[in-house]
Amino acid sequence: MRSDKEWYDQLETAILIRVEDFKLMGYREIKAEHIWSFFG
Repeated sequence: MRSDKEWYDQLETAILIRVEDFKLMGYREIKAEHIWSFFG
């Protein structure tokens, strides 16, 4: 079973891309932690 750190490491690039997508839509307050918490 993978740890949260292992999962985050696997998904980090996608999470950061999504954060940038939100910034382009005007949601500048969204951080990687917000996206990650969605999965938890």
